[in-house]
Amino acid sequence: MTHSVTGVKPMVRSTALPLALLCAWGAALPLSAQRDVQDVVHRLDELVVSATRTERRVGDLPVNVTLVSPRDLGVSAAGSVGDLLKVLPGFSLLRGFSTMVGHPSTQSVSMRGLGGNAASRTLVLIDGFPLNDSFAGWVHWSRVPLASVERIEVVRGGGAGIWGNRAFGGVINIITSRPTRNEGRFALQGGGLGTVKGAGGIDYRGAELGLSLDGEYFQTDGYVPVRSDLQGPVDRPSGSDHYTIRGQGEYAFGGRVALVVDGSYFREDRKTGTALRDAALSVATLGARASFTTGDGNAWSLRLFGTDTDYSTRFSSVSEDRASERPATDQFDVPSSDLGAALQWARATVGGHELTAGVDVTRIVGETNERYVWSGSEFRNFRNAGGTQVLAGAYAQDLFPVGEALQLLLGGRLNLTRNTAGFLVESSLATGDASVDDAYDDNSRWSFDVSGGFSYRAQDRATVRGSVYTGFRAPTVHELYKPFRATGNVVVAPNHELVPERMVGGELGVDVVLSETVTGRFTGFYSRVREAVIDATIAVVESPRTVEPCGFVPAGGTCLQHQNVGLIRSVGLESEIHVVPAPNWSLSLSHVFNPTEILEAEGRPEIVGLRVPRTPRQQLSFQASYVDPNSWSVALTSRWSGITFDDDLSENELDRHLVLDGRVSRRWSELVTTFVSVENLLDNEYAVGRTNSGLVRVGLPRLVQMGVRVTS
Repeated sequence: MTHSVTGVKPMVRSTALPLALLCAWGAALPLSAQRDVQDVVHRLDELVVSATRTERRVGDLPVNVTLVSPRDLGVSAAGSVGDLLKVLPGFSLLRGFSTMVGHPSTQSVSMRGLGGNAASRTLVLIDGFPLNDSFAGWVHWSRVPLASVERIEVVRGGGAGIWGNRAFGGVINIITSRPTRNEGRFALQGGGLGTVKGAGGIDYRGAELGLSLDGEYFQTDGYVPVRSDLQGPVDRPSGSDHYTIRGQGEYAFGGRVALVVDGSYFREDRKTGTALRDAALSVATLGARASFTTGDGNAWSLRLFGTDTDYSTRFSSVSEDRASERPATDQFDVPSSDLGAALQWARATVGGHELTAGVDVTRIVGETNERYVWSGSEFRNFRNAGGTQVLAGAYAQDLFPVGEALQLLLGGRLNLTRNTAGFLVESSLATGDASVDDAYDDNSRWSFDVSGGFSYRAQDRATVRGSVYTGFRAPTVHELYKPFRATGNVVVAPNHELVPERMVGGELGVDVVLSETVTGRFTGFYSRVREAVIDATIAVVESPRTVEPCGFVPAGGTCLQHQNVGLIRSVGLESEIHVVPAPNWSLSLSHVFNPTEILEAEGRPEIVGLRVPRTPRQQLSFQASYVDPNSWSVALTSRWSGITFDDDLSENELDRHLVLDGRVSRRWSELVTTFVSVENLLDNEYAVGRTNSGLVRVGLPRLVQMGVRVTS
């Protein structure tokens, strides 16, 4: 990854900071390697938009920004953006499944320990438009063809709170390639587990008009996601197939006005581990953004977007010996949609002030149609639940210099969350009579968030940065109204009484050049989240029975409900080191220490002092790569995760594990490149989930793939 060390000169002769061994190693390297570092540091002055909604130099920002560069994308063995980002310190998905086989509900994002359930506390964008599922908060990573990604900006923590809802865990902005020339491209790869992927695209570039069209098809038989000694006759490989098409057009009017329109369609079908479990998803999107700059320096931008999603999934109850299963729920129709708009103004004023202000609004509608309670030959009951949510905000921000070395950032955002038309109807399929017919009260909540920070060039070799911020996250329509099932006979109930989460936090960091060939980035952070939503354990049952609010829970099953806990704390240290030991070589080491804790939990004293579920205390990653743009590229990536607990009671422990990935590619000409990639090189069987019934789910086994890319 490209470490954002800015405002410093690479040719430093000494340092009093730690890691002296790395410094001495770097200082003895040849001048050609030192030039590579100069190129890296130059790139660290790139402009990013993920932190402030406008282009800013990384060195002027008070928050921790990591750039995933084209080189990083080119050497990764990962098959999706979500899997690629696992090497970042503090990044994790709700489950450690590969995104190519995990159920959609397992693909939400956690950063800095702010996870715990299926709704992401991190905002994920693609070219500035939300990628999070607006209804549930999940992230459908497969919607983004990896071959179309140019780079990724990652902001960890709440310093990008100007984006509003879900941004207090951080912001990930995936930036796709723009058409710069007339070009066609095609890639085909395949390998183990019956895996095949084909991707292609075409670009047109005229003087004022640019057009691009990209598509991808993927299929895999997958693997059995249950630990080998626990598998039974009902277990099947968890496979998937999807295709996606994405088009974009841009037009420039006279240099001051630009218009971009893009649209996409995504269709996915997944098998999720047994014969009676599956999931299907389709997502259609349309977005437009226009920018206009006046003669006196005012820059205006307008964004409009809409998403239409259709989702379905089936779950089953599995016997304790995993010899048989029976249908449990059939969520045969779960439609949702959102419409959004954002208007922004920016201007650089006298005195170096860079002012930004804007408003945004999103309207979300979703519901579930579900058959449940299997009688032996058919479902007996029907459930219809859903609601409408409006998220709106107005914000202002000022970035300005104080002297030559200091940059200050001040910002504020007013938020409105309004939930309306919430309902739950449960009825008999045989008679149509309703046993439950609830309409929930409408409610509105206002909040005001502030952020402030500084970036100070302490000397030629170091930049110190710091920030403080507040943030919020509104519970999703899914958390408020939609029940669902999970593997291991887990039943999760919604909670229409949930209130928004609120956070106060801050960070302090330093970006340094340790030697001519070694750069480092170190960030300490602290945050407190009040009313954090977790999946709270209501009951664990030995024999099948009805448990409120979950309803029927099978033998060995668990009843959970989304609940606000009183207060959680996330504190830690992120460390990133980048070394260029020789020409074309790059070494990166990153580590996060993040001991989370539940500090208060009204009515649940048994969880006070425990860790936040599904957040490892420590993570470590290392990558070594050699890239010659005209011939061979070789990379090895390792990811280590510490002990994690898969429940709020800290009883279902997931052991430490190490995963190694590798990739080798050869560029034969300007047109043709071949490659071999290996995920989980050592074929370790490692746990990514554990339930009260004793079921242990495991991550991806060794997957070897070969492929070819052709560009014309």
